[in-house]
Amino acid sequence: REIGHRKMMEEELLKSYDELKQAQARLIQSDKLASIGQLAAGVAHEINNPVGFISNNMEVFQEYVGNYSRILCAVENIKEQISNGDMEKAKAAMDELKKLEVEINLDFMAKDVHKLLEHSINGLERIRKIVLDLRTFSREENAESRELVKIDEIMDSILSIVQNELKYKAELTKEYGDTPLVRCNAQRLGQVFINLLVNAAQAMEDRGKIT
Repeated sequence: REIGHRKMMEEELLKSYDELKQAQARLIQSDKLASIGQLAAGVAHEINNPVGFISNNMEVFQEYVGNYSRILCAVENIKEQISNGDMEKAKAAMDELKKLEVEINLDFMAKDVHKLLEHSINGLERIRKIVLDLRTFSREENAESRELVKIDEIMDSILSIVQNELKYKAELTKEYGDTPLVRCNAQRLGQVFINLLVNAAQAMEDRGKIT
């Protein structure tokens, strides 16, 4: 009877322990989501910046596509006149093409397209990284999970999330050095870094430095 009673107590203790661990995990998840909620306006601002210039680039692209269509139509007209053997009309069409190239500033447009594409791709990559860092940080994980990670990689991910909280309050300097791999819970460590960085920024009356 005593052994059975002891076994029941052990089972109840284990059950209570499991319930406590689950409650702890929920609290940790709630804390992480609260942090993201607190930073939401800043994160939205960080995403809106690249979205803004990508949107502007798309408007310019639309104009460029229209101009390229005009060029193609002019070239097709020249080909048609040459095919018909009407060299006089072909020469006139060529003159019109040259005028059109000057009108739309074709040389500048051809160079600018590459720059717009590069900037747009960089902006999309910036958005992708912010969203990925948010998803990585906010996902639920095993409270006991540990993995080998580079501290500087965690810090870079966190800086994507808190950047807007820092850039108006502090000059940020990164001096990582050659950090070794550390076995830790990356998300919990990220939470610590978020709290430290945001607290540091909020504690500054004037613009300061964070290293």
